[in-house]
Amino acid sequence: MNKQNKLNLLTKISVLSVSLIITTGPAISPLLPDIINHYDNIPETAIESLSTVQQFSIVISLIIANFIAKKIGIKKTVILGLLLAGVAGVVPFFADNYYVILISRIVFGVGVGFFNSLAITIIDLLYNGSEKTKVLGIRTSMEQLGYALASLMVGGLLLLGWRFGFLIYVWAIPISFIFWKYVPEVQSKTEKNNFEKGNNSKENYGKKQIGFIFLAFFLMLVTLCDTGINVELPKLLVEQKIGTGSLSGIIIAMKTTMAMIVGILFGKIYSLLHWWVVPTGIVALLIGSLAISQGHLWLVCLGSVISGVGSPLIGTYAFKTISETAPNGKENAINTMVLIGFNAGSFVAPIALSAGGNLFNGTVKSDFYFTASIFGILLVIVIIQKIISRAHTQ
Repeated sequence: MNKQNKLNLLTKISVLSVSLIITTGPAISPLLPDIINHYDNIPETAIESLSTVQQFSIVISLIIANFIAKKIGIKKTVILGLLLAGVAGVVPFFADNYYVILISRIVFGVGVGFFNSLAITIIDLLYNGSEKTKVLGIRTSMEQLGYALASLMVGGLLLLGWRFGFLIYVWAIPISFIFWKYVPEVQSKTEKNNFEKGNNSKENYGKKQIGFIFLAFFLMLVTLCDTGINVELPKLLVEQKIGTGSLSGIIIAMKTTMAMIVGILFGKIYSLLHWWVVPTGIVALLIGSLAISQGHLWLVCLGSVISGVGSPLIGTYAFKTISETAPNGKENAINTMVLIGFNAGSFVAPIALSAGGNLFNGTVKSDFYFTASIFGILLVIVIIQKIISRAHTQ
């Protein structure tokens, strides 16, 4: 490997490593029982919020990051976010005051929000064509890998005490260093090339804006239901007396592994299926939800693995589409809007599934019937949208 190829590889590794941190916020969930015991004067719901409160600040900082990136540049904004996440993430290891820990979790979310959308925008700016498609797929896998590694590390560090579990976030600091060293400064594309993407009229741009808003809402529903599968699966095992919380962790890890594999192979899958990767992903989530809802252990395992196919296909295709159709200079703003949909769906998942499950028989099984219903509706919508789109082009 010559020097130039080595530098290109190090750049790619540095760009992708940022996504290892994005989904690690909820990875501290195994620490919560011990934290609840430690702070016996703090309400249990307040303690549980430590694993979700960062979603609030992520949404807010996703919006702020776009303005900061325009002032100091994309590269510096990513590094700032990584350092914030790394430093704030490990504060609970040193602090004993609950409110200090709570604030540190909020600041951690701010840091993640600073680089969440930019991790995708940088790929759009550095790569083209099939190479971009491949890197976007691997990026999705890196999110899954980051969550899996963080969960394993938390489980191991918990043996030393719950405070040690927060040390997982220290890895954001070395990632910020390699990102600074090997990733070049990138500039957002300007509006002057918008004609190349067919954005040469205000009317056409307006239509695209509506399309991106719909995409954000669509992905919010997908993420809501996909997150709900992970949240409700442990409850289902206990309710049906077919497993324990520990077993649910293994089953969810199987789902995560499948998602990683699909993300890595996305480029090849897309070359075979093209647009059909979206309905394929929805069908996988639909079948997975129905299989899990049957309450038999082998079907729960199978359904979980099948559902792992869905999210990486749909999410990676969405960001690929944005990179190809967004007006030049607007890529990060649109990525931000879509990611707000992602995070909103993840945050409201427990509440929405509880309400949706009550439409059926109110058991944990009914939550999976509800997710299957949503996926069925989404499948019909995307098929109809494709039919209409083809009719307009003929």
